[in-house]
Amino acid sequence: MVSKTQNQQDSIKETEESEYAIIFYKMFFHATWNFNSKSIKDIPKTLILIICCAAFARISYAEPKQTSVKTQELAEKRLDIGGFPLVFYSDETRFGIGGGAQVMMDGDSERFSSSLGLMAFVTQNKQYTYILAPELYLDNDNYKLTGNFGYVYFPDSFYGIGKDSGKENSEDYTGRLCRINPILQRKIGQNFFFGIEYDFAYGHVSDTESGGQLASGNIPGGNGGESSGFGVNMTWDSRDNNVYPVNGSYHQFTASSYGSALGSDYTFNSYLIDVRHYRQVFGSHVIAFQGISCINSGKPSFQRMSDVSNLGKYLRGYTQNLFIDKNILVFQVEYRMPVRGRFGVVAFAGAGQVSDKISNMEFREFKPAGGMGIRFALIPDQKVNLRFDMGIGKDDSSVDFNLMESF
Repeated sequence: MVSKTQNQQDSIKETEESEYAIIFYKMFFHATWNFNSKSIKDIPKTLILIICCAAFARISYAEPKQTSVKTQELAEKRLDIGGFPLVFYSDETRFGIGGGAQVMMDGDSERFSSSLGLMAFVTQNKQYTYILAPELYLDNDNYKLTGNFGYVYFPDSFYGIGKDSGKENSEDYTGRLCRINPILQRKIGQNFFFGIEYDFAYGHVSDTESGGQLASGNIPGGNGGESSGFGVNMTWDSRDNNVYPVNGSYHQFTASSYGSALGSDYTFNSYLIDVRHYRQVFGSHVIAFQGISCINSGKPSFQRMSDVSNLGKYLRGYTQNLFIDKNILVFQVEYRMPVRGRFGVVAFAGAGQVSDKISNMEFREFKPAGGMGIRFALIPDQKVNLRFDMGIGKDDSSVDFNLMESF
């Protein structure tokens, strides 16, 4: 039995624990947890004055559970909070300030932990970003509530649509996006979840270049608009841990329909297949595999098209939105290993392609990518990592800074 005094001492020790680091890289923020630079070689073009002593603070709170008289033991349901502040400067934003946080809570089983991701930024040019990303397990893990909620008003670039897009076609614009995407699933059996989701997004495009593709009115979404749709979501999840899996599989299928009956300005259907597998190689080394296919039929706006990078979650090594189209197919593998203390490293490689039709994809046109990354355990007990990845693709590169693993 753990004494009350010992629990109090451990709680005080955890509360006082903190780590400090300084991170220097170019920030180009998009509507997610991702920071993606346009290219490694472009980093000197944007001045980062300071990435604010990234105070990776951790706070823990223990909530006692009621336990049976038989065990006579005190169970704990701990709340962990990790976060970092950020100050930056770029030509598009001038000075900006903000930060991110990850709130973690022990679940009712060892496999699932509930989390709440938060991020907010404000710039001197009155640009804003607010992101909320929950993953909550409720009622003894019988229900799962996830989704994406946010508001983004930030500078961006449009490179065209299709596999032959290039940076020579780059057009700067300012995007405004409001996203509401709740997903509720019911657990059926040990590993299967089934549920529904609603997806609403309002987009507004401004500050387009005169004579450009967006200004021409020929690009779907170039004049903004709403997309609204309902869908079904099925997930098979046998992972041993939802935050940092070592063994097991995760398979997801989503089918959504968007149309005028739901208030959508764009009519299309979207299908997503996400297949992942994790295996412990030896010790604490893990190898992870992922295959992604996203198919869109109809006429989605360019903001809702598939992206080969997907904010640094798919192919790391390509500029965000450089290759977008109605359909995507991506494969990637990642090797993860600890180094010392809170630090670890990864190596990753993959290939992918976008196309207007799946039948038009050819293996020889798949775009390769690979690279390495550093991991820092922001909340070690919950296995929550900060990741810094440098990827190299074909005639392109990227730098990504993010919370949690890419997959």
